[in-house]
Amino acid sequence: LYCGKGFEGQAFSIKNHTYSPKELLSSACNKGELDEGFDYANLYLSPRDYHNFHAPCDFELLSAVYESGELYSVAPKYLAKISNLYAKNERVVLRCKSGEKLFWLVFVGALNVGKIKIFCDERIQTNANLGSSVYEYENKHFSKGEHLGCFELGSSIVIIAQKGLLNFNIQENQKIKFSQKIADIK
Repeated sequence: LYCGKGFEGQAFSIKNHTYSPKELLSSACNKGELDEGFDYANLYLSPRDYHNFHAPCDFELLSAVYESGELYSVAPKYLAKISNLYAKNERVVLRCKSGEKLFWLVFVGALNVGKIKIFCDERIQTNANLGSSVYEYENKHFSKGEHLGCFELGSSIVIIAQKGLLNFNIQENQKIKFSQKIADIK
């Protein structure tokens, strides 16, 4: 677990190693949407962790983007070796809206984890090397705790939110459990 406030278009994957949220989010982020700053959290799921993911709050799903890519391990020792690793790996990015603020849920594929299932849209197929696919939605709402999908083994989830939406109440490398509150939403 690593979280913080973004600076100059960069976020930390682990101490002293950064990634570009704009590259990670790809076409799910429009120009200027992160210019006022952003907050982020990187959640590493080891093979022994819970691999399902749920809605962190009530939100409207605006779009989903699938990006094919590598399947590098997302274990901390690899994040230190491969720059911008999250943006190089296969991933599904959900563009979401809570109140007037945007946030993104990024489900990053990893070594031995080529399958990411997003339950609300069967068109999203991972581990398929299909390049990039964009899926737009209208009036698609989720409630806090609603089951969104799963990994078929450990991987990482990255949360990026426009400045002012999240106030994290977790610390670096803290173990978190299913349904544990990690941030207050403003």
